[in-house]
Amino acid sequence: MDKTVVIKEEKTVDINETPEVKASLKTIPVSFLKNFMDFIREQGVVGLAIGVVLAGAVQQVVTAFVADFVAPFLGILLGSANDLNGKYFEVLGQQFMWGHFVLVVINFIIVALVIYLSLKVLGLDRLDKKKEAAAAAPKK
Repeated sequence: MDKTVVIKEEKTVDINETPEVKASLKTIPVSFLKNFMDFIREQGVVGLAIGVVLAGAVQQVVTAFVADFVAPFLGILLGSANDLNGKYFEVLGQQFMWGHFVLVVINFIIVALVIYLSLKVLGLDRLDKKKEAAAAAPKK
């Protein structure tokens, strides 16, 4: 079987030689950086990152509170002063960990309450409303 290879000669052009390419290369990094910084400022990315870190810390505190204070208190109220986290019921040989589930739900409710109250106290719930009102206002 005969294999034929066709080689075309291509002209190579240095992209720095054309003025259009030179101009676009000079403006791309500056405009990209400006657009990126505008995005960071307008969308609150830094605030979001700080919020994620703080939420992780709050979640650890709430988890410790639930495990060290709420769980023993509920254990006393339910007539079992030992570990509520290990409480379960059994159906057809399968264990359903109701104690752990109750503690996770309490943990979630406390974290949600802390976040809600933090937003209200700091007034962060009104920030988006100001942006929306400014965007909805007719431009002159």
